[in-house]
Amino acid sequence: MNAHIRVTPSRATGTEPVPDSTPAHVARRARILAVDDEEMVLRVLKRVLREHDVVCVPSALQALALLEAGQTFDVIISDLMMPDMTGMEFFQALGARFPEVQRRVVFMSGGALTAKTADFLRTTPNPQVDKPFDSEDLLRALKRAI
Repeated sequence: MNAHIRVTPSRATGTEPVPDSTPAHVARRARILAVDDEEMVLRVLKRVLREHDVVCVPSALQALALLEAGQTFDVIISDLMMPDMTGMEFFQALGARFPEVQRRVVFMSGGALTAKTADFLRTTPNPQVDKPFDSEDLLRALKRAI
């Protein structure tokens, strides 16, 4: 699934970006929450991340419900453009309810962004991956978020 990729380093951790020569795999099994309203994307994420424990939900509201029920995740991968609650709104809700989780969010975008969404991505330090994504780039983004 090679395509237009943009992965940005997380400035929230205060660490240096991982050089491209670093192996893309994440060193340990992680618990990952994948949030996307497209079932096909969730299936691809589950396949690409098969070495990890991946929980898939089709909405940010369901993701919040899991967190409120006490489930914990090492990383959350969230689409930006979803019905009911966007990825930006989800990120803001995390900041209000679970601020420690907010820095471990990786955003996915299909490219059709509003000016507000584009500004959000420019000003948010979290890793970002453009869909369709390359598996190795996604794994590098996860490694940065963990």
